[in-house]
Amino acid sequence: MKLVIERFMDKVHIEPNGCWRWGGSLSRKGYGFFHNGKKIVRAHRWSVEHFRRLKIPAGLECDHLCKNRWCVSPNHIDIVTHSVNLQRGRNLWRERSHCKHGHPLSGDNIMKRKRGASTSNACRQCTKSKRKQHDKKYRDRIKNESVGGSNHE
Repeated sequence: MKLVIERFMDKVHIEPNGCWRWGGSLSRKGYGFFHNGKKIVRAHRWSVEHFRRLKIPAGLECDHLCKNRWCVSPNHIDIVTHSVNLQRGRNLWRERSHCKHGHPLSGDNIMKRKRGASTSNACRQCTKSKRKQHDKKYRDRIKNESVGGSNHE
């Protein structure tokens, strides 16, 4: 039976930039998960605690200095408060010049979108296109229900 460290390192692929790419399970947000022999833990946290021989104190969190969530290199992770992690974080929206569909992210093509208590920016052209698709699906569904629907008389 392999040692925990051997199982961990079997899932690590070292990149030219020094990142340790996690090759095991990833969460929806891109963080690695690992079974440490007792329970499932976040791979980057386990790496920091194992290789640096320190326990991450309550109230602090890992900041990936390389900005790669899949990276588990203990040298690429700093232990910081949540507010410091947010301040250091990249705002990908500000760094992009075009949305994923190629529309420019400038001028009149940027709109504010409210989700719960937070507000974010959105591509106006993509938002209009999604709305049109949604409306068409809704109209088609209503049309199909009225044509093939039951008669309630």
